Amino acid sequence: MNRNESFPALDVSAVTVHLAWASLEMIVDDVEDIQVLVSGDAGDVEDLKLLCQEGRLLVEQPTYGINIKQLNAERWMQIFLRIPRAWKGAVEASTVTGPLKSRGLTGTDLSLGTVSGDLRAAELSSITTTLHTVSGDVKASDISGERLTLRTVSGDALVNACGFDGYRVATVSGGVQLDMTRPLDKLEGTTVSGDVRIYAPITAADATLRSVTGRLRTSGVSIQPGASPIGLASVSGNLEINCSLTSAHEEE
Repeated sequence: MNRNESFPALDVSAVTVHLAWASLEMIVDDVEDIQVLVSGDAGDVEDLKLLCQEGRLLVEQPTYGINIKQLNAERWMQIFLRIPRAWKGAVEASTVTGPLKSRGLTGTDLSLGTVSGDLRAAELSSITTTLHTVSGDVKASDISGERLTLRTVSGDALVNACGFDGYRVATVSGGVQLDMTRPLDKLEGTTVSGDVRIYAPITAADATLRSVTGRLRTSGVSIQPGASPIGLASVSGNLEINCSLTSAHEEE
């Protein structure tokens, strides 16, 4: 079953999407209205809540009665949002097991998250961006703004071509890699056993690692008080800071 609805962009200042097993894709396109295209089993498509109230567009799967057996059952629903290029608002989108993809969004605050689904994001620009997952993997590229918050438990996170003033990183066992396009003002974070690897166009950093067994490593970057502060607290996770001006690197 298919279900397609449109909402005037001028009536929407924020988009909120909460999904369970459904997959979500959001892209910016040459359209005038915000379009929601839904495909899936008839009952699930009909139960999907779609409404715009007080400037907020809500797309939501009912969560009552959902258990793990249901989430793992052979059922499917795909939700596709087309957003006008001129629209600048806030977006909060999350899935439980379904994958989440987003491309081209520009707004005030962007928050994208999954529990076990994979998260893919590209060409995002906002004041604050938050990417979070529990066990899914995060891959993002060409994202920028004032502040990036990245949270994961066991999933790995790879962020390429990111340009933010400040960064906040939190992980348990997942590995995190940040490849920055411009110098940063500040990075702070916590980890248990996951490693944090940074590539940035800098030659100095005021770097600290508070850890039991983790190690601080640098390549082409000297540790200098007064330089950009990079601080990480860990149990056994390592912090690695590399100068991207002098050395090439490969995705690991």
